[in-house]
Amino acid sequence: MKLAKVKVEYTGGTTITERVTLDPETGKVTLPPRLQALLKTMDESECSPAFGLYFDGFVLPVRVLADGSYGVDLPTQPQAGFRRG
Repeated sequence: MKLAKVKVEYTGGTTITERVTLDPETGKVTLPPRLQALLKTMDESECSPAFGLYFDGFVLPVRVLADGSYGVDLPTQPQAGFRRG
């Protein structure tokens, strides 16, 4: 498990930055309880956010998996061009 930073941005201007745990072998993301509570509260009044995870200089989109947990697709090969960080 690794610690990673996520950023959740809503269209209304609210931005939440938090640390999560990431399993680098499976791409599974575990959110802390306070972030889960915030997301649940925001879902009642806001539209879907832009949800990104910072990993090895890349910003990866976080998605909700079929079981309700969160995950990312980790890059298997270096991408061409400049890395973002």
